[in-house]
Amino acid sequence: MSVEYPKGFMDDFEKADMPDLAIPNQTIMWYYSGQIHIRNMLNDIQSELYPPQGMSWTNKERAVRGTALRDHFHDRLKAWRNLLPIGLQWSDDDPPSSDINTARLRAKYYGAQYIIHRPFLRHALDNNMQFQDSPSPQVNLGAAYQSRSSSYSPQEMERKNSSRGPPGQTQKEKIHQAEILQSARRCVAAAIQSTEAFDNIINRQRLIVTNIFGTAHAQFGNMLVLATTYKSHLTFLIPKAKLEHLFRRTINFLRSLEPVSKTLAKDATILERLRDVVFDEDHLSQSFSSDMS
Repeated sequence: MSVEYPKGFMDDFEKADMPDLAIPNQTIMWYYSGQIHIRNMLNDIQSELYPPQGMSWTNKERAVRGTALRDHFHDRLKAWRNLLPIGLQWSDDDPPSSDINTARLRAKYYGAQYIIHRPFLRHALDNNMQFQDSPSPQVNLGAAYQSRSSSYSPQEMERKNSSRGPPGQTQKEKIHQAEILQSARRCVAAAIQSTEAFDNIINRQRLIVTNIFGTAHAQFGNMLVLATTYKSHLTFLIPKAKLEHLFRRTINFLRSLEPVSKTLAKDATILERLRDVVFDEDHLSQSFSSDMS
């Protein structure tokens, strides 16, 4: 039986033959080839977008090299998604799939999107970048969580309004900062989508994937990044209610795997303690306001 790999696996997307999903096994073949394609892209991303172990890049090297590669990989990933047959396409507003193969494919996609844009979220965090209130480029990824999220608390609005860029910026600097913010938004949205990708499965049955440890530990890593973002000047990228939900579901998921992995049990303990630290300041602020009223 031949496997219909997306032509992007070798380079050309536009010449790929579309599988007939009505034919038995064609859907499974497409899921299989999609997993391989994104896995190979992840290998390229890791080797090209991140410096080799033991080496580091200057801010200028990261900006010049990283921006071009980010756009290249983002476009490749988008082209692959557009190539999917209609029966496998989805919207970022869709809830997590209850089909294991669909959920795995989407999780892999959002995981790649997260890895592509994570260096730019880190750049914004490390350099304490303050963003202007000027309109930023539109981001479709993660529109679901943004539209479904609850309103911001007073503390979040205060942090959001304090995130303003320095006066006297040139137009080029404003565009550069808008692009960094766009990547930061995409990274946060992808981390959320990747973490929640299996929720309509684990809520009903035991999750069966090739590497359950890798899946669970990746979600733990996502939570560290999201918590760091929330506690930074970029807190406006993730509402408190959404982060609370993510902490709760991820800790429960890790605890369910405690009998098979001491490492995942420790991950759950770390997140429980981190949750207390992340929300302690907000709790104290609310308590103080109540005492004063």
